[in-house]
Amino acid sequence: MQCRFCKTELTHDFIDLVNSPASNSFLNKEQLNEPETYFPLKVYTCDKCFLVQLDEYKKSDATVGQTIYEGKCTKCHKAKPVDNFTPERWTGILEKMVPKAKLDDTEKQQVTAYVMIHSKKG
Repeated sequence: MQCRFCKTELTHDFIDLVNSPASNSFLNKEQLNEPETYFPLKVYTCDKCFLVQLDEYKKSDATVGQTIYEGKCTKCHKAKPVDNFTPERWTGILEKMVPKAKLDDTEKQQVTAYVMIHSKKG
């Protein structure tokens, strides 16, 4: 990884907190027993310019989908817990709700990934 400011290769770990949940991913009562998504939290210091910075990571479609679901899919009504429905039922729900929520194709893919991973099994 290179420094965002001076492009020097980063070799000095300032602190490594291993994996942490997203800072704004507060859980409600129903989510307390569900698996939580964790991300690497490693902080580097540039030896040349001393800029302290985090490593970059790409959010998965499912993680972004959760953010969209909790933001856009709750504007008109309270969202049901995702595991209330099977993947088959979610397919029908999404067909109806995606146009109402005005999701583009990418957002639809991300929300679909999220609900399919966390839907009711069996």
